[in-house]
Amino acid sequence: MKTALFLGAGASHFVGCPTTKELRELTLANIRKRLGDPIDGDESDSLKFLERIIQDERLDDIEKVYSCVDRILHSSNTYSNAVLDNVTYNDGGISMKFHEILFTLETLKRIIRETMLDRFTVLRGGEMAIEKWYGGLFDVVGDASGSVDIITTNYDNIIETYCDHADMQLADGFVPSRNGDHRIWNDSWDVADGGVRLVKLHGSAAW
Repeated sequence: MKTALFLGAGASHFVGCPTTKELRELTLANIRKRLGDPIDGDESDSLKFLERIIQDERLDDIEKVYSCVDRILHSSNTYSNAVLDNVTYNDGGISMKFHEILFTLETLKRIIRETMLDRFTVLRGGEMAIEKWYGGLFDVVGDASGSVDIITTNYDNIIETYCDHADMQLADGFVPSRNGDHRIWNDSWDVADGGVRLVKLHGSAAW
């Protein structure tokens, strides 16, 4: 019988990768660092607007925040600018033109991406911690099923780092594109016994 591992946020926390809650807090901290966090509380409308988005209980996951922002920006690029450019948003002490909102959302999108890239990449020296936690587990599953199938909701590159460090074959179904800017789905799953087949449901900070 084939054995597979399903890994959530707890499987990466030991090497410093944040949980979902911590990622929201880190993103908020980076927003305040980027846009300023005045001691006297006289925050800019842009900062108050982004704080409201990050702290919105309806967007209870950083992925929902990113997806919401991405869709708004995509829609605006498609057709909305012509009719909404000079419309003013007024709510809760925030007053912003539509084009100011779009610029602010672009900033948020960059901050989320930078935060994820910074916090979901294994730091130098982290290989030993990964070996300590994953080595025995890989041995047990590998012995039982020939190869290791891993399904994860995490964005980090811990599994890739482990396999590279342990000289293990890994396949994630993608191949590099010719220009090297992105990866192409190719259903490339063949691995020898002892190899790893990796499914990253939410994408990867390394892609």
